[in-house]
Amino acid sequence: MSPRRTPLASLVLLLPLLSLALPRSAASPAAEAKRSYAHDAPVALTDLPGGALHIRAGDDVLMVPATSAASRSRRQSSPSTFLQYYVRTTTPVPSGFYNALLVAAKEHKVEYIPEGTFLTMLDSEGFSQVEAMSGVLSILHADPAHKIDHRPGHSRRTATHNNATAYPNATLDIQVVSGPEVASTIATWASLLTSILGERPDVRHPSPTKAVVETASHLADAAADWLALQEITTFVEQREAMMPRNKYARGLVENFDQDGTNPGFLWAKGLKGQGQVVGVGDTGLDADSCFFRDDNVALPSCQLSQYGQVAPASCINQNHRKVVSYRAYPRGDIGDNFQGHGTHVAGSIAGAAAFDTSSKVAWAADYNGLAMEAKLAVDDISADGNSLWPGDDLSTELFPHAALAQAHLHSNSWGGYSNEYTSYAREMDQYTHDNNNDFLILVAAGNDGPDANTVGEPATAKNILSVGAGGHSVPAYNDYGISTGSGQLSGEVTDFSSRGPTADGRLKPDIVCPGMFIRSASSDGDMDTNQCGSYTSSGSRRDGAVTTMSGTSMATPTCAGAAALVRQYFTEGWHVTGQATPSDAIAPSASLIKAIMVHSGQKMQYRSSSGDQTPSTLPHMSQGFGRVDLSKVLYFGTGSQKLHITDNEEISQGGAFSVCFNVAAGTTFKASLVWTDPPGTVQASKALVHDLDLTVASPSGTQSLGNSWGSADRLNNVEQLTFDTPEEGIWTVTVEGHSVALNSQKFSVIVTGDMTINPTCSSSTPAPTPSPAPTPA
Repeated sequence: MSPRRTPLASLVLLLPLLSLALPRSAASPAAEAKRSYAHDAPVALTDLPGGALHIRAGDDVLMVPATSAASRSRRQSSPSTFLQYYVRTTTPVPSGFYNALLVAAKEHKVEYIPEGTFLTMLDSEGFSQVEAMSGVLSILHADPAHKIDHRPGHSRRTATHNNATAYPNATLDIQVVSGPEVASTIATWASLLTSILGERPDVRHPSPTKAVVETASHLADAAADWLALQEITTFVEQREAMMPRNKYARGLVENFDQDGTNPGFLWAKGLKGQGQVVGVGDTGLDADSCFFRDDNVALPSCQLSQYGQVAPASCINQNHRKVVSYRAYPRGDIGDNFQGHGTHVAGSIAGAAAFDTSSKVAWAADYNGLAMEAKLAVDDISADGNSLWPGDDLSTELFPHAALAQAHLHSNSWGGYSNEYTSYAREMDQYTHDNNNDFLILVAAGNDGPDANTVGEPATAKNILSVGAGGHSVPAYNDYGISTGSGQLSGEVTDFSSRGPTADGRLKPDIVCPGMFIRSASSDGDMDTNQCGSYTSSGSRRDGAVTTMSGTSMATPTCAGAAALVRQYFTEGWHVTGQATPSDAIAPSASLIKAIMVHSGQKMQYRSSSGDQTPSTLPHMSQGFGRVDLSKVLYFGTGSQKLHITDNEEISQGGAFSVCFNVAAGTTFKASLVWTDPPGTVQASKALVHDLDLTVASPSGTQSLGNSWGSADRLNNVEQLTFDTPEEGIWTVTVEGHSVALNSQKFSVIVTGDMTINPTCSSSTPAPTPSPAPTPA
């Protein structure tokens, strides 16, 4: 590490002033001097009271306490100006502190950085209020160096644009503290940057907490330096280009049918995706393929002229048998390239051959998607079939369209190479957490394995289902005329499947689905040919119905189709009696669907430097919670294994929730906990915001901690425990709120085993109602 530098920008306080047009009374000098800190001199991040501040950049740059004489003088001279501060507290965060800080911040967003650090904007009055609050350890200024992404192995700021020839500009994503003055402030940036850069950049404001600046690549560093100086800016990173990442696969994820003799037990139950819509953002869709075509209803489609536009009503039609909406982005177009990535992905989710001769349909139907009776809401985010442009803010531009088309799942087979928690990762977490807790997003982990640390953003998000790739079955290899020595088999993680951990040490991928040599719908690159040839597509036979591809791109839609069947299982009320029962139907949360998927996971072999290995326990960085096998979790009224679900239960700091079970010996007993965590702060080096603990107590009193790592998991929002040979007696599954800084947290728990509920020891003990933190006397 280089010698620590005293930040001149912070010492002389040259940061621009941002003023609200609101009268505020200045705090008295006595109030400003009320608390005397022993650390008013610049201090290293590692030497702060309460422990180190964990942020991604500028770890060699000292921080200036806001209690310094220069900082106090600035507040007194301009009391109505809002400045950015880190507010550090004791841990756990005092009860009511977050709500009191929201009041002091006067309509400004309050972000949380683990552990015990809040980031917000305060005027002089608000600063005095916070300074007097119980539990405050220090209040600090950020230096511009703490706001700019520095990734090892990349250029000074970030990765070079992956497609500089086609798009020579650099796109900078800027996280901002939202507040009343933010829109008007960002509106001035284009003119101010023009004077700095010598040419006018494109400045956009796609959401309250984000700005985007697009400029020539050679000006990106200068623009980033200026943006980091702005008071409302919390972090600047250069956006990476996003790149793209059936017959036998269906049987593998439904009940691990390796020999092809019993494929699709969920289809046999009638669960084929009816009533479900799945969103997909990719290179497009060849909608006249027999897998998607509807000769009776026109394709509902629209072409956007600019990002952020809402699709017109004519762009959605639930009566189309397969595609309820097709929206093309400004950098997309209606249709797909020859053997296009998007068509193949969509086919794996919900393709269903129809509208052609009976012989062609019968042949193609062997490659129908996993949720063949589900429908699709498509976003075409690529014009060239290689680079993808999902928009400036996924939470305001990509996902709302799918949700408007009634989708509750979204499949994304694309990503970048950074394993950091980036803007795109945050936006995925934000969309599900803030207002759409029934919307589960699936993302391909990447194709850069078998090395560790290769999972790529936005598969680094917390609330998504990050998907790795497994091999295929022997019958598939034989049918396709491919040697089994050409790749991994169905019980093995593919060598190319990206591995965790993420940059902050979290577990990714979450699960694995088949992703090697997957046959699915093929595009012939023409929207007017109605192709459905009874053969695989090739350069000389472009009209073939299917083509073969490999990658986590192929694994992700297979998992998305499986998730659609899981959602149908709950919306039709199967989970109570094992039969479809309308009175038992529920609208499952995203965390419940995710919990079912990870709970179904089974161990896989993986390649390491010392040869093929199988992990002794799950989860594991090579495969997360393993390969999906839904027969291991879904209950259909037969067999000894039962299913118990808890959904949308809520817990606060220090609270506990317990369920007890009378468990018989001989059947695996397993518990999984998932919660939709608040979006992390991109600037932070730790993404987890709320930390819940799963513990399971055996009849003999042995306590086991979630994820079986020997100590409490302080990084992940998924925890699981498996007991292959449980002892008979009363087992207790408990969820505790270890750290819940932002009021409360909802969660889902799945428990399976040969068991019945024991109500005598089940309980829910919420934490005390938060009380307001003290305000100044």
